[in-house]
Amino acid sequence: MYDVAEAAKIQVSQMDRTPLHFDGKGFRVRDTLTRSEFERIIRTDSQAIAERLDSVIAASGLKPHQIDRVIRTGGSSEIPTFITMLAERFGADKVQALDIFGSVTAGLGFVAHEVIEGKSPLKAYHRDALPTMPRVSQDFPLVDLDQLTRLIDLKETRSHTSTQASVLVMRDSEQFVHALAYDWDAPPVLPHPTDEVTAFVPAEERLILLTTESRTVTRSARQLAELSAIGVKLEAIEDFKGNEFGRETVCAMIPPG
Repeated sequence: MYDVAEAAKIQVSQMDRTPLHFDGKGFRVRDTLTRSEFERIIRTDSQAIAERLDSVIAASGLKPHQIDRVIRTGGSSEIPTFITMLAERFGADKVQALDIFGSVTAGLGFVAHEVIEGKSPLKAYHRDALPTMPRVSQDFPLVDLDQLTRLIDLKETRSHTSTQASVLVMRDSEQFVHALAYDWDAPPVLPHPTDEVTAFVPAEERLILLTTESRTVTRSARQLAELSAIGVKLEAIEDFKGNEFGRETVCAMIPPG
């Protein structure tokens, strides 16, 4: 996962978007990271780094024009926002990069040497002195028993009754997407009269939903209805992004095919 994240930081620094693919025991992730989303995520960190950079310059006793070279080191120094930050303070001609990742290892080597020689205030830890921890099994994932019970009840009920052929897809006042199975013999009552009906489609129709972060989510209309029936939001299981600057929402539906 670390390697994928590091590669994504580099790729999204060179292009507008990059795929995120994670595979492991019991999980498979397929997502896309856009540069605008990435810069929004790191905005608070960028501000903190800018303040720290200014304090380091002040502590050095030097003015920016008195510094001959600025060497970028580490994968995060490839981020365009950080490069711009350095160029604004020192001038783009002074900012260089020499062996982005190897320089980090070399720096750690210097620190480790000082620790071993007793020249560093850092405490040295040795593997043999560390307590052993029992292995934690990941074979049994945690589940919401209440939601699981409701899903089983829903599927059991559906198997013994007529299968609804159509589904209403809606958005509520907070822009959350939900769906409702439509039975022509007993038309449902909308849970919220203010809900916006965005589609009326066959239950097995595959819906491609586009989000405000330019991601696509594919679900059948029936799956959306089942999630709504057990009280689970699509935004939660798809890990929609959100912070103090805004929240990712579904903004459009792409017709299949």
